[in-house]
Amino acid sequence: MAEDKYEYLGRRQHGSIMGRSSESPWEKASFHRAQILRMLPSASRGRRGTLGIVGVGDGTALGLRSLLERFHEVHLIDRDKAGIQEVIREQDLAERQRIFHHGRDLTGIDALLSEGRLLTDEEWKQGCQSIAQHSLPDLGQFDLIISNSMIPELMIPIAHCLSHDPEKMSEMIRVCRESHISRLLEHAVPGGSLIIVMDIVCSNSLPRLAQSPSDLGGLLQATLEAGNFFPGSHPGMMDQSLRALDHCLAGVDATHPWIQETPDGHRISMAFRGLLTPEAQ
Repeated sequence: MAEDKYEYLGRRQHGSIMGRSSESPWEKASFHRAQILRMLPSASRGRRGTLGIVGVGDGTALGLRSLLERFHEVHLIDRDKAGIQEVIREQDLAERQRIFHHGRDLTGIDALLSEGRLLTDEEWKQGCQSIAQHSLPDLGQFDLIISNSMIPELMIPIAHCLSHDPEKMSEMIRVCRESHISRLLEHAVPGGSLIIVMDIVCSNSLPRLAQSPSDLGGLLQATLEAGNFFPGSHPGMMDQSLRALDHCLAGVDATHPWIQETPDGHRISMAFRGLLTPEAQ
């Protein structure tokens, strides 16, 4: 499937595609948060099992109290362990015994990318190998694991460090996307579920988002065809990558896109959900 052609936008949701504008960052994220939470009952199959969330950010997309009502344990996984602890404090959950936090390098090359310089050919080659071989040790397995808007966060540093070589950039992004999906699958129990929440484009490059367009699907289609999306965040490629895993995923579903309001603008977001086969490993 070519990245500039993508017509599968999932099942259209009823109601609004955008929440009401507000001032508080927590309130701004309420509509986005609701879109994630509404996916959980069927994803968790009604069990009070364990939940793993990769990518905590500022915590506004996560209603941790609500999640602790649905799951026996909630594990927060991010490269910024201090940031996770701050989110737990801000949501007044520091004393809860069923919430856990894990600081991890999520790509295997975080230190290299953090330097913010152009990569040499040798660094690119070694970097691709490191990403493909990277693991997230000692996390265990979860009944549901969520990638919380991690695709652009992982891919944008790659794009910056390989801006001089689009071909190598595209290949490392592909390797990183496939590796990220593999890590999620490794930490989901057989018969469990995964959800990938993905931000696609922001209002900095698509100002019309702030006007709450009525035909969001058509706008997104035109935007994808114009190549205007976050690195690695083309929904067609994510859809293709997940559906290629039919040996371990019994089914893949995608939501219709929605508009997420953030402190610095708006984004188009959508989510993919996959159910692992009982024998998946």
